[in-house]
Amino acid sequence: MAARSRFWDDLNRDLQDPEHRREFERESERIAQIDALINELDEIRELQGKTKHEVAMEAGMNPASVRRFFTQDQGNPTFATVFELAQALGYRLVLEPIEGDESVEASRASFTPADC
Repeated sequence: MAARSRFWDDLNRDLQDPEHRREFERESERIAQIDALINELDEIRELQGKTKHEVAMEAGMNPASVRRFFTQDQGNPTFATVFELAQALGYRLVLEPIEGDESVEASRASFTPADC
């Protein structure tokens, strides 16, 4: 338990540095956005009643890779993987500009039907 306490103590100390805090927030936002994209793709897949295997076949991808994409906790997918899966589900990626003072956030991505 002491190691956990030391980790949090070190993190809290490090976050006092504005530069370190900005990097920490930027990385946290990056991870949150990747998770949101994966979760949204999986929700779309489920709403369409498609299995992971079916989506893999439509995307021309290895079914095991697609299963890992949707179930792996610590994923960092390539843009090409996200693009191919979105396209197989009939969606495209769209970038949104950062609004206001959200400088630590990367541009948010969302999905729109591919026929737009």
